[in-house]
Amino acid sequence: MKTRTDVDALYPAHISEVSARYRRALEALGKRAFLIPSGSLKYTFQDDHTYPFVVNPHFKSWLPLTNAPDCFLLVGDGRPRLFYHQSEDYWHLPPADPTGFWVDEFDIHPIQDAGDIHNLLGDTRELAFIGEETAFADSLGIKSINPDAALAAIHFDRAYKTPYELGCMQLANIAAAQGHLAAEAAFRLGKSEFDIQAD
Repeated sequence: MKTRTDVDALYPAHISEVSARYRRALEALGKRAFLIPSGSLKYTFQDDHTYPFVVNPHFKSWLPLTNAPDCFLLVGDGRPRLFYHQSEDYWHLPPADPTGFWVDEFDIHPIQDAGDIHNLLGDTRELAFIGEETAFADSLGIKSINPDAALAAIHFDRAYKTPYELGCMQLANIAAAQGHLAAEAAFRLGKSEFDIQAD
């Protein structure tokens, strides 16, 4: 059975494979790199509360950041670059510096605002954009936004999981099975639904 350390050790090969997939899509598209946002928080109507954040799946396929709004990846032309959002905010604690097994695979540039990346991208006419924030892509001068052929190729490749992705799925299933077994044991002891959930 794989451990978390075993799975983490597979990550550099995962990045190599994902990089090759995106480079093939870029070559067919005739572009230099993809700019991929993590996604943004969406506020409820006339309130300062946000809906739960859901990361862009194309961003998530590269790195294990599932709660990092307003970040960007630039991939395809050399080493992947992560523009990591760390705003100075009076009301909220800024995100900590990124750490973990994955950080060595990226050049990481802190940004305080999405607009900070404009001067870091080079000629934006050479970029393609994959994400929901299409108005932002347009403001950067990117014309190739969610190109159908590139997305179809990337989606096809994503169906084939890397050993790292398979390892993550295995660990998730082990954790889920342990939870189900604990819930069954609590049920057989006559515990309430509330107590089973707490266990």
